[in-house]
Amino acid sequence: MHQRSQSTSRSSLFVIVLAALLAFAACSEEQPVATDRGDTDTTAQPDQPATETGPSDGTQTLDTPTATSAQRDGQAGVVAVTDVRVATHENFTRIVFELAGDGVAGWDLRYVDSARSQGSGYEIEVAGDAVLAIALHNITLPPELPDDIDRWQEDSVTPPPDSMIRGFVHDTIFEGTQLFFVGLDEQRAFRIDRFSDPQRIVIDIPHEG
Repeated sequence: MHQRSQSTSRSSLFVIVLAALLAFAACSEEQPVATDRGDTDTTAQPDQPATETGPSDGTQTLDTPTATSAQRDGQAGVVAVTDVRVATHENFTRIVFELAGDGVAGWDLRYVDSARSQGSGYEIEVAGDAVLAIALHNITLPPELPDDIDRWQEDSVTPPPDSMIRGFVHDTIFEGTQLFFVGLDEQRAFRIDRFSDPQRIVIDIPHEG
C-alpha cells in the first residue's frame, strides 16, 4: 500500500507540473511581439503620434524660436502640392503638405517681420503676432504639370478651432517656389521632416517649449 501511495503522489505531482508548464506557455503566446519595420515611422512618441508613415528623409528641429531658419534642397523632376492639412494634437500642431510627381521638394522656413508676396513684394495680411514663411522649392509651374496631377489651388487654410495658428495664407508659385505664410500667436520652435509614399513635408509646432 505504501508503495502504491508513493506512485500515486508522483503521478499527481507530474500532472500538476505539466499543467503549470502548459499554462505558462499559453500566457507567453498571448504577449504582443514588437516588430521593427526599419524605414517606417510607426512608433508613437509622447508628442508625436504615428500618423505619418513611410520612408523618412530625416528630421530637422529648431529647438528655440530664436533659431528661425531651416533649409533643405530638393531634387529635379515634377513636383506639385496636392493637399495641405492642419491638425491639432495633444502636445503639438501638425502641418502637412502632400505632393505628387517624380521630383523632390526642398524647403526654406523662417520667421519674417511681415508677409510679402513673391515677385511684387506687396504686403499680405496674415492674422497672428508671428509670421512663419514656408517656401517649398522645386515646384513645377502649373502649365507644365501632367494632366494626371490635380494640384492644390486654395488661397488659404482654415486653422483648427482653438489653435495657436491664427491664419494660414497661400501666396503663389514664382520661379519654382511656392510660398505660404502661417500666422501664430507667438514665435515657436518647430520640427520638419519629409516622408515618402506619398511624398509629404510635415511640420510639427510644439504647444510648449
